[in-house]
Amino acid sequence: MAIYLPYGLEYNLHKRGGTMAELLLPLAGEDVYRATPPEERARRLIACIRKLNADLHEATGGRHARFLSEVRDREGRPMVTREQIPEIARAAMGDGSIFYNPEELDFDDLRMVIFAAWTGEPLDGGRIRRG
Repeated sequence: MAIYLPYGLEYNLHKRGGTMAELLLPLAGEDVYRATPPEERARRLIACIRKLNADLHEATGGRHARFLSEVRDREGRPMVTREQIPEIARAAMGDGSIFYNPEELDFDDLRMVIFAAWTGEPLDGGRIRRG
């Protein structure tokens, strides 16, 4: 879940940015919250979550994966390959929780989000559906 959280937030930023912005206060503290312009707070929240994941990755000697490509089995073999991304997206299409997402997702959207979570790159905001 920690891997997907920043990507889910990015995908839904245009619909729930105001709510996300308020989460910066308990996560980063009053000083950071007040120093961050209101229109930047949601993005700052996402950056804080990415930093938390990176800090956990470092603190665990890499055992806490930041990206899907870093998930390994006990022998150190990758558990999620790039070739599996379409299969994971198809499985996600059948997950009932998709109906509760603020923004609609189709197969291509899911594949885009999962690929970003696999590479560790932020989502391309221009490719996010806005319904």
